[in-house]
Amino acid sequence: MGDAALYSLKHCVSHLCKGGLVKKARDLMFRFDYLLGRARLGPPHALVVDGNRILKYKKNKAFELLHSAIKLSQPALQRDSSQLSVQVSGRLLPHLHHHEIKQLVKTIRNREGWH
Repeated sequence: MGDAALYSLKHCVSHLCKGGLVKKARDLMFRFDYLLGRARLGPPHALVVDGNRILKYKKNKAFELLHSAIKLSQPALQRDSSQLSVQVSGRLLPHLHHHEIKQLVKTIRNREGWH
């Protein structure tokens, strides 16, 4: 990955929020490819920090649940960022009545080949 792509991955949520595009930043956090890329880039708590930035501007139950799942997953992610899929999806299963969570969990299951 090039320097520009790394910079973008590392700072995009911050820049989106500062630029008044909080909804775009929030939507990005519901994209598994972004979550996994950011988790792999590290540090492990960066996704929590990104979520905190978004919550400062816009609160919503589905996003709060995602943020909580990411926070609770931190011990596992500190050991192995590839645990993101199982950690986050497992914690979100009781909340599939939220459309965005349902879509995220479905994306994770399809990507990981779970049935």
